[in-house]
Amino acid sequence: MNSTIMNKSDTNALDQVIGVLKQKKLVILPCDTIYGIIGLAPDTYETLVSIKKRPNEKHFIHYVTFEMLARMTPMNIDDALLALWPGKVTFLVYDHQRNKISLRIPDDRFLHSILTEVGQPLYTTSVNITGKTPLTDIQQMVEKFHRSVDLFIETQDTLDEHPSTILDLTTTPYTLIRQGSVDVSSFM
Repeated sequence: MNSTIMNKSDTNALDQVIGVLKQKKLVILPCDTIYGIIGLAPDTYETLVSIKKRPNEKHFIHYVTFEMLARMTPMNIDDALLALWPGKVTFLVYDHQRNKISLRIPDDRFLHSILTEVGQPLYTTSVNITGKTPLTDIQQMVEKFHRSVDLFIETQDTLDEHPSTILDLTTTPYTLIRQGSVDVSSFM
């Protein structure tokens, strides 16, 4: 595979990302927390499981827009929690078949533009093999994933050192799954 590396500030980076995603291929790019591997949901699930060497029972976070929420979950999310979006908080909710899924509206214009253009949720996951430390250097990402990822987007922006906070809204009281960038202790 011949991978391409582009800068997020390149004028055609957005079009390139959208083109690769619409081909049901993967992109590594800077997210609003750490670098992530993204792909169309549900089309790229098996590919992501394979390259991450991830157990099937551990699911991927879905990037969504506010407009996609009703399609993804029948749950009414409290307004105080919704006020954390767009942001670095992921909510574990039930989908329409009562399966648990993780949703997040990222606080990043580039990602929002991608979501709007492709019109469907995106899987996102950290750039690493499951159980290993997430990679932060674009050259290491290319070395590790060039056989399975078509496009790498780099940035000179400073990224967060922490992934998103994950809060399970399917339990009463809510359960903190992962402490990340945002403190949600007041909701538990």
